[in-house]
Amino acid sequence: MSPISTNRTNDGQLWTLSCCIALGICMLPDIVYSQSYSESAPTAAQVQPDEKGRPKLTQTLDLVFIGVSDDMYSLFGHAAILLREPGLPLGDSRLFNFGVTSFAEENYVQKFIGGRVKFWVDEKPYGSQLRRWAKADRTVTRYPLKLSPLASSHLIEELEQAVRPENRAFLYDTFRANCATKILQLINTHTEGRLQAELAKRPGNRSFRDDVRMTYAGRLSYLLAT
Repeated sequence: MSPISTNRTNDGQLWTLSCCIALGICMLPDIVYSQSYSESAPTAAQVQPDEKGRPKLTQTLDLVFIGVSDDMYSLFGHAAILLREPGLPLGDSRLFNFGVTSFAEENYVQKFIGGRVKFWVDEKPYGSQLRRWAKADRTVTRYPLKLSPLASSHLIEELEQAVRPENRAFLYDTFRANCATKILQLINTHTEGRLQAELAKRPGNRSFRDDVRMTYAGRLSYLLAT
């Protein structure tokens, strides 16, 4: 399945973006398309039967991968999930973003590098975010997420819960709790562990240190801080 990409010019083979691209495994139907979802009945109103009585989701999900820019916080790339409604313009679709933080926090850079910054989940119209990324000349690519209707329905419900004020905050970790790993965990849950099992078959030969050195190359102060 082909990605849908904006015409931007930034490149960057960095750790988080690479992690996001690994999530493209989710497009493989033999990995994630499960009609035998563990819960026998849907709970979301978005699932309606088709003409043959099979569950059919009226909403669709895209993985959104965002490339790097020159800002420190963007050097690892970014990822988000887009919820599209039938008949709704793409720019009005809902973007769920696990990479929101406050740069006003004291000693932010040191805390960010050390994995001690509070992040939260946010939901905004896709169009407004797309304009911001375009202004920063960041590559934006969408991949349709190929899940069964019931799995998609439950994932949507979990996204709705994640943005609630009492649930949205988490402590950011550069490698273990970030925009990409949060999405990976969600998809893994709603593919009954298949995504993690598939990724385990494809071990990398790079360490976290290798990724940091590549990402912060030419930025000595960042390297010293890590």
